Amino acid sequence: MWKKEYSLLLSKICTVVAIVALAGILAGAPWLFSFMREKLAFNQYAACMTVGYAVGFILCFALVRLYALLRNIGKEKVFTAANTAHIRAVSWCCWAAALILLVGSFSCHLVVLVLSLAAAFAGLVLRVMKNVFAEAVAIKEEHDYTI
Repeated sequence: MWKKEYSLLLSKICTVVAIVALAGILAGAPWLFSFMREKLAFNQYAACMTVGYAVGFILCFALVRLYALLRNIGKEKVFTAANTAHIRAVSWCCWAAALILLVGSFSCHLVVLVLSLAAAFAGLVLRVMKNVFAEAVAIKEEHDYTI
């Protein structure tokens, strides 16, 4: 039988794997994307690599905050101000990535525009989730003070 502890463990493992994979991609990006150097002008290649690194570092920060959120949930600290802050930070990371990708879509490729829209949508969904969490924290705190 699948338990909530397994689900949390799977989420933590996936987050750590994503962080490690992202670190590997960022470290090996010049080699991994060397095929682009031959097909693009140098300015366009440099712009695409800059966008990629900027979004990659933002994503790494977001994954670290996501792991912190999962760690808190594992400690039975769900509706807390700290978790609301983690969700807010991940949301802002999505919005920052969306903006960088939007700007980058003009010099890289049209597909980057689609990624920008996806990041903006994720940022919007997370903003709504952050608002729900903030309200739940307020209700929990009010309930804790009720005798």
